[in-house]
Amino acid sequence: ARGEATYLKRCTGCHGRKADGKGPSALDILPRPRNLRNAPFVRSAGDRRLLESILYGVQGTAMPPWIDYGLSRNDAGDLVNYIRNINPGR
Repeated sequence: ARGEATYLKRCTGCHGRKADGKGPSALDILPRPRNLRNAPFVRSAGDRRLLESILYGVQGTAMPPWIDYGLSRNDAGDLVNYIRNINPGR
């Protein structure tokens, strides 16, 4: 529940309410925000990779380093758990 609340507050602008990469800002961003419902990608990405992408951003994309905007490691961990839980076949 904490991860979902953080996701709705911080991530929907780019990744969309459905986490499909189709947020209201997505059309203006290249490369497009990641579809977080892409289960094969989510299954293949380790927790550390997801956590570091959230905290420190992704070079060459619009994904910001959320640690610079007050997101804690625990918040990022909650987001990783949320992303895992919205994808079947974990």
